[in-house]
Amino acid sequence: MKRAIDIVLLPPKNIIDFVVDINAKARKNNTTSVKLSTNDRIPHLTLLMGVLDDKNFDEVEKRLSIIAKKYAPLTLHFDTIDRQSFYTKNNGLVRKLHEELIKEINPLLTHDAQKKEYAEPIDYPFVEEHNHWVNEFVNVYSHDNFEPHITFHSPETTISQFPFTTTLERFAMCHLGVRNTCRTILAEHTLII
Repeated sequence: MKRAIDIVLLPPKNIIDFVVDINAKARKNNTTSVKLSTNDRIPHLTLLMGVLDDKNFDEVEKRLSIIAKKYAPLTLHFDTIDRQSFYTKNNGLVRKLHEELIKEINPLLTHDAQKKEYAEPIDYPFVEEHNHWVNEFVNVYSHDNFEPHITFHSPETTISQFPFTTTLERFAMCHLGVRNTCRTILAEHTLII
């Protein structure tokens, strides 16, 4: 079995709740169709996307465990809102983690995602553009083009409690769902240097 995956940093509970609340207001106002939650379609910061064949799962999990032990929790300042997301500067430490994942994990992935590899029912409405992110992540959205962000899926731009600084220590591999949401956590580690 192959799965479209996302290797991510998960925010702490207060930030997940904050993002889920913004998203819930957008759903109430009918300005988004995506429903984020604390345990399904989880707000996250993408580090690497691709397609993982189950035959490589154990090796990827092992490498993620090793990488997690090399990093302290990352404190990031989110100070820009654009494209329904909170952006942080592509600082040295998050960039270093991103680059290490490309070096150590990307060789075990492919970039040929298809609808059936997402964690959704087979008849869900598929948007080919979202496949582009998975299939072109390393070529188009990495290295100097890497823009760390947390998407809240709402057109709202006036948000209280923004900007904010938070520490991310949860490091996970997620099975992707519709609109490249983290549908389910497949493996999770803590940054613990």
